[in-house]
Amino acid sequence: MTAAAFHQVAQLAERLRTRTWRDMAKRAWLILLGMLLLKWLLPAGQAFTYLERGAYRTGIAIALMAALFELPLDAALLPLLPPTLVDPHKVHVLHALLAIGVLSTLVWVLGDRWHIGRGCHVLTADGLELHVGVRTGGTIPLAAIADCRRIDVDAHIWCRREGIERHRTLTATPLDKPNTALMLTPDSHVRLTHLGVERTGMACVFLYVDQPDRLVRAVCSERQQ
Repeated sequence: MTAAAFHQVAQLAERLRTRTWRDMAKRAWLILLGMLLLKWLLPAGQAFTYLERGAYRTGIAIALMAALFELPLDAALLPLLPPTLVDPHKVHVLHALLAIGVLSTLVWVLGDRWHIGRGCHVLTADGLELHVGVRTGGTIPLAAIADCRRIDVDAHIWCRREGIERHRTLTATPLDKPNTALMLTPDSHVRLTHLGVERTGMACVFLYVDQPDRLVRAVCSERQQ
């Protein structure tokens, strides 16, 4: 190490030593705030939500209430079990296991809601950007969309009617039944990440949005430009 480099390292160490914990906490808070803003910022384009009229928020609320209600219920019922079923000296172990299960459920539910973010897809001049938390993500170029239709039947019935193989479809919805179908061109090279796996060779992508007719009109309008 040269003398100049050693001097720079010494200066850095001195700055770190003299920096107060308050300054470090302030910097950490600013970093966290920046991450939150980036999480909720959207690219320029038309946003199509899927949380306002869907059942996802209701499902999240039910899951949270069930998890929170389970803790006092377990605490009240476990002491009532006969010793033949539960060793009284090991009840605390069962309490701990049940509490861990509830906490893991809460982490999963809140984490899923965090990743969902504002809950919308965005149509830009280049394509439709899909975002359903960690479930589904990616961009479908406008040139790869052959048609966009609203559907009022189950996806498997619609596929049978249109002659599309079910394994060549992808459903991008957090909880609700899809109400929109994006039919892709045969030569499209669309790549989407679904449940942690990269999917290619798709013929159709099913979506749920709060305003399917608006999405159909917007996609058709962008494709004609």
